Amino acid sequence: YHVPHRVKNIYIERGAWVYGALILTNHQDTRIFGRGVLSGRKLDYRSAHGIEATGSTRLTVEGIVLDNFKYFALRLISTYTTVSWVKTIGTWIWNSDGISVWDNSVVDHCFIWANDDALKPYRQNLTFSDIEVWQLDNGGVIQMSWGDADSDNVVITNLDVLHAEWDHPGFNR
Repeated sequence: YHVPHRVKNIYIERGAWVYGALILTNHQDTRIFGRGVLSGRKLDYRSAHGIEATGSTRLTVEGIVLDNFKYFALRLISTYTTVSWVKTIGTWIWNSDGISVWDNSVVDHCFIWANDDALKPYRQNLTFSDIEVWQLDNGGVIQMSWGDADSDNVVITNLDVLHAEWDHPGFNR
């Protein structure tokens, strides 16, 4: 769903199960929140990230569950983003990354079940705290760069890796 600019709040109610993905381009002050589930179960492989935002600022994603996403759960190429109390689950396919945020953003109190990189702090002035990770066999728990990304002033505290399924050494683990 390409979210129109006039939409400033997306609420997914407890018990709701919404199939699809949310795409935001050049949004400001938008909030996605609730206690329901946004599921990529019916999407084709790599057809969309669970939530993707580009060119946006001051986004908030709070409390929802992202299930069976077919690419990144949250790919927020946006500044001054806040992600809190989000859970990512059901990621059995490869390239199901966890959370990526851009400059001046905060991620806290999240549970990430990923079958690729769980945290992608690719930019500057990022804070990740109180994160629990269940890592499947592809990717790393923290990936600081891919290509020419420049991570600077990144703070990661209280990160618990509950499980990792790596069964042999490999690139990016």
